[in-house]
Amino acid sequence: SKTSALQTANNAFLSHVGRLAGIGGWALELATNTLSWSDVTRAIHEVPADFVPTVERAVGFSTPASRPIIETELARALRQQLSFDVELTIVT
Repeated sequence: SKTSALQTANNAFLSHVGRLAGIGGWALELATNTLSWSDVTRAIHEVPADFVPTVERAVGFSTPASRPIIETELARALRQQLSFDVELTIVT
């Protein structure tokens, strides 16, 4: 299906980025609201390989002080169809 092909491409890209840079990455497929995490992102969040991330679950890893920042940035990015890059504190 088109969605699974896109998810596969997103996962391959994220894995490639993580291996090269040693940083986590993620992608959100807007049509299905499907969140994909790289293996590095999963390791950072200390979750198993079968963990299914959602936007709500991902935001839930943020500290209370960081949540408004990520929620604002995500809403802006969705509204303006832009990417964003922020560093926040998370709780695993």
